Amino acid sequence: MSKLKVKLLTGRSGVDGSCVPGDKIDLSLKEALILIKKGQAEPVVKKAYEAALAKQKEQSDADAKKEAELNAALKKETLELELRELYAKVALKVAEIEGIILSDEEITAFVDEKMQGEALKKGEGE
Repeated sequence: MSKLKVKLLTGRSGVDGSCVPGDKIDLSLKEALILIKKGQAEPVVKKAYEAALAKQKEQSDADAKKEAELNAALKKETLELELRELYAKVALKVAEIEGIILSDEEITAFVDEKMQGEALKKGEGE
């Protein structure tokens, strides 16, 4: 885990001891960025701080992209399920109009064929 040296602007204490304003300490990047954002510390080396901010933004952007991809995949699955249901309803309606009874296997085959994007065969059913 990366560290960042900060100068404390407020006192703090914990299991590792206590610090007073002005102390320079190494903190985890996450903790250092939080303290700086809250105004409780300032970076000792500005370039290291800017690099940490850039790294944090890069990670945030990567996380947002991954979440967007997961949401898109979930939406695609949802739409595919809805489309399967619609195709099944179409198969049943066509069977009703033609006065035939379709088995579950025939409905599934019809839906699978439509989900694969195969065009209707000309002359079929004439």
